[in-house]
Amino acid sequence: MDDAVDLASPKAVEHGNELLGSILHTKYQSRALADRAEKQTGVPADKIRSMLPRIANISMGALQQETRSGLEDIFKKMPSFPGSQPSANHESSADTWR
Repeated sequence: MDDAVDLASPKAVEHGNELLGSILHTKYQSRALADRAEKQTGVPADKIRSMLPRIANISMGALQQETRSGLEDIFKKMPSFPGSQPSANHESSADTWR
């Protein structure tokens, strides 16, 4: 999700629900999470449930960016292997992850 407008689309909500399913495994766990958050924040559980798919998408996007950045740092620090040359399309192995 590169655009905040995309978070409101039905496809984004579906994707967020798939992420929640992978993390929480059941809709009952998702409901329990929303109920617990309601008790801690005072925000109604139904509002939290509607926000969870969007929060899942935002969190996954941030995690992917951090992971990509970390991998780029690792590849930049890697020495070239003997006899290897950068390909014509890539200046370094870090470019592979862009």
